[in-house]
Amino acid sequence: MRKKENKFWKEQVIERLRKGYFSPFLNSKQFYEIEKYLKRSHISYQVWECFHDSDYKIIYTKRKPMVTAFIIHSVNQLTHSQVMGSLYSLNLDEGYFGDIIVGENVYIFVLSSMANYVKQSLIMIGKERVELEKVSPTSIEYERFFETIDFSVSSPRIDVVVSKIIHTSRTKVKEIITKEEVMINYEVCDTSAYNLKIGDVFSIRKFGKYIVSEMTKNWKGNLIIQLKRYL
Repeated sequence: MRKKENKFWKEQVIERLRKGYFSPFLNSKQFYEIEKYLKRSHISYQVWECFHDSDYKIIYTKRKPMVTAFIIHSVNQLTHSQVMGSLYSLNLDEGYFGDIIVGENVYIFVLSSMANYVKQSLIMIGKERVELEKVSPTSIEYERFFETIDFSVSSPRIDVVVSKIIHTSRTKVKEIITKEEVMINYEVCDTSAYNLKIGDVFSIRKFGKYIVSEMTKNWKGNLIIQLKRYL
């Protein structure tokens, strides 16, 4: 999204929130941008999420968001990419859709204003005929899974940590950062000298998304960093 387009989008969402309405579903980067503005402007707000630490969230000030959840019934197992592709094929703005849960059951979250349209239109996913059944969003129990990674580093600098994760030189990591392939707290990382802190979320293109969960020193004084990799 170009800067001019991004500014226009942000202004629209902020204006809705100032009037007491709720935002569309926001991806992690969008959520971070809007939340940062609201905090800076001392505007009180609340957050609705599909489940704890979901990828898509809704911010609201007064009016609570109306969200509908569907369980998708099918004969054969569906994949996340199949469901996402079929939702995009409905030609609706991505802000109408929340997270997709694929496990023993498949669930989707949509803004209630489009729920009937989605239910009537989404009858095929790939070559699989499907049926959507409304369920209460609060009835869905889902816990995100992580892979825990521990390793010793000389410094909490982002280039040092990324070098350790992808097993390459810091020189190569600097090239990756220059190409804007590393993001920290949902913003493009513009320096290899950034020192990671507990709670920071960062992602490396093609290598996943991570959260810094712990930093300790061992008896030798070496820095041990623990990351949780999103699965």
